[in-house]
This record gives sequence, structure tokens and C-alpha cells, in this order.
Amino acid sequence: DDNVVWEHFISWLSNRGGNVGAVTMARPNGIRGLVAQRQIEKGEILLAVPIGAAIELADQTTIADPSAAALVFLQAYKASADMQPYLDLVPRLDSPDLATVPDFFTDEELEMLQCPDVQENTRR
Repeated sequence: DDNVVWEHFISWLSNRGGNVGAVTMARPNGIRGLVAQRQIEKGEILLAVPIGAAIELADQTTIADPSAAALVFLQAYKASADMQPYLDLVPRLDSPDLATVPDFFTDEELEMLQCPDVQENTRR
């Protein structure tokens, strides 16, 4: 159930100093994502993730393939259940939630986006 997973994640993030007070997880139009729980003020922080709860799979200053970093992350995951609340939010490869993520689009689907920036960044 999405609500149980989300509540578990909120507790996990809060214990690390994070905050998700302005948003919640929902499925507007059947697509899972974050939605505002109330009117958002200009400049307001929607979601705060402290460095201790962040996951960086690649050095953003390079164009390096993140595969090695992802492998290290998966090995760390196997060794510790500490990240489980976060990982429970990550859709499985066969999830319909991935149908809207450009990383999983075919080249033909990327071309249909007609957005060069998204196409270029996705193909990296």
C-alpha cells in the first residue's frame, strides 16, 4: 500500500533531519508522484533531504557511467537494511510507474518528446 510505504519513509527521513511537510505521495491521473498538501508559498522548501539520507550514484560534474556507483550502492544495500524505507519507494523494473520515466523510454519514444535537453540528458 502506497500510504504505508510513504509513512514509513517519512518517519525514516524525519529521523535523519529531513522534512516532507509540504508534499505527500499520491497518484493523480494514475501516475505516482509527489503532490502539494496545501497552498505552497513562493520560495518555500517542498522537501528537505539531509546529506545523510541522500544517495549519489554518479559525480554530476562528469559524464561518467553511473554503473559502478550503482553496484557499490547495491552492495551496501545488501549489507544494511538502513535504506529500506527509501528503497521501498523505488518502483520495480516491471512497475507501470516507470512508464513515465524517460530513462526507460525507447529511442523512438524519446524522439516523440521533442525536447532536446531531456533527450540528451537521458541518453548520457
